[in-house]
Amino acid sequence: TEDRGIFVQTKWRLDEHSQFNLGLRNDHNSVFGGSTTLRGGYVGNFGAWGFKALYGQAYQEPAPRVLYGGWAGSGSDPNLSPEKSDTLELSASFTERRYSGLLSLWKVKDTDTIITVKPGTDNGKGAQNLGERDITGADLHGQLLMAPSFLKQVKLWAFYSHYFKTDERKFMFNAASSAFDRLGTGEIGDLAKDKFWMGVTAAFNDLFDVTLRARYVGARRAVDTNMRNDQPGAPVTVVPSYSTLDLNGNFKWRKVWLSFKVENLLDKQYFHPGVRSGGAGFVPGVFAGDNVTYSGGSGYDYYSSLLAPPGRRFQAPLKRHF
Repeated sequence: TEDRGIFVQTKWRLDEHSQFNLGLRNDHNSVFGGSTTLRGGYVGNFGAWGFKALYGQAYQEPAPRVLYGGWAGSGSDPNLSPEKSDTLELSASFTERRYSGLLSLWKVKDTDTIITVKPGTDNGKGAQNLGERDITGADLHGQLLMAPSFLKQVKLWAFYSHYFKTDERKFMFNAASSAFDRLGTGEIGDLAKDKFWMGVTAAFNDLFDVTLRARYVGARRAVDTNMRNDQPGAPVTVVPSYSTLDLNGNFKWRKVWLSFKVENLLDKQYFHPGVRSGGAGFVPGVFAGDNVTYSGGSGYDYYSSLLAPPGRRFQAPLKRHF
């Protein structure tokens, strides 16, 4: 394959407070063609206040798995086109010496998204550019700096993200007509509507600092193939929410940096969504009977429905400057 691209960008400073940006890019791939994308925006700084209005286009090339699966039953098609995306973001920030905050509102529109059928369905159309997604959300940041008498500095920070809308077109493959039937619009799976990070960093001096970070990820509705219940194996309808704590410290002695990291400090058990279609369910397979018959096991397909990260993890990096 061969990839070629060209990019041009220009900036126009209206005055000392305002600037406009505009960029244009064209990419071409010898297999799936190419795409022309536009990016532009306004950036304004007025004392402690900052404002941005940004618009951007992007594309996501088809993964080799869906391009070169080898046959239509593997859920692939070599004639796929790139997925396309349009993003609009409006943000405002306020920054003073000891505290800062930012609020960002954004909208993403994805088109020509790739949908696939269950692997093993030999229908001649394993994947197509039929999907469309609409996502709207907001991000809120905050940071506070303090200097108590017994410490050099204490930094408190927090980040909150919320999805207001996560819709996508839903399809079902019709074996009788060898085509995808549109079912309407529904929620995108494996997305947490709420995510929250909060942390505190205490710098005792120029040589030693410690950070404690808390994370919360809300419950996630599973993807449709994870929730299929017409096959053996219990479906996973919701990936539960979870919260964890991480601890990190840094100590400097001359030209040596010693760090320690403890991830998942409280040894919390939690799960991430499964890979790809995630339709295996969570009923274990068993061998039983005189004839050693097998029952249970993977449901809709063989891809894990839930993934369990490791428990408490320790690291102690050592860095030497020469």
